[in-house]
Amino acid sequence: MPAGLPLTRIRVRSDEAEEVSSLEPTQQNVEEVLDFSAPAPFPNPRGNYLPQGKGRPVREKPRHPSKADGPVTLEEAMALFTDDKTTVMVRNVPNRYSCEEFLCEVISEGFEGRFNFFYLPIDFNTKRNRGYCFLNFLSAASAREFAKVFHGQKLKRYDTKKILEIVPAVTQGLEKNMKALKGGSGRVKNQWFRPMVFGGEEEVCTVEDA
Repeated sequence: MPAGLPLTRIRVRSDEAEEVSSLEPTQQNVEEVLDFSAPAPFPNPRGNYLPQGKGRPVREKPRHPSKADGPVTLEEAMALFTDDKTTVMVRNVPNRYSCEEFLCEVISEGFEGRFNFFYLPIDFNTKRNRGYCFLNFLSAASAREFAKVFHGQKLKRYDTKKILEIVPAVTQGLEKNMKALKGGSGRVKNQWFRPMVFGGEEEVCTVEDA
């Protein structure tokens, strides 16, 4: 873990995770999914990546690195996942999905404990997600397996026409993602809107402005 990045500790339970549905944490779904204690605020209220020393947020746009338009086939997607790719970008996430709802589906497919970073950017005007998210896996093999399972599929919770596309993210690795999220001046009070860093023994942290 990079030095100088304070983290707030959260304990995770996933046995009841499939029952969680609201975007804003409530007493009921918090008890079912997370036992947390006053998580520290995430620095950037817009959920964008803020480079050091810059005042303007820079978004990692949901654009495929090798294909400008049209659907990306599974074969094309898998070809992008070389042995150095552990961070994935998930595109076409239905905007109704909350952070906990998306994580529940990931866990239900057997990926619990196999990733250490998750970020679902939220539109603070609509309180809905922006249609894409990021996960960093512990190995390139797990990232490829995730792409194989989810690419070209629909998420199950809501009736949707959106087909997921899984591609390698521009920013690769846990440390680089944490550094990219460091240095903003805003504060986000809702812990569900912050990037999550997953440690050992099902422990979760949220990034705090260092």
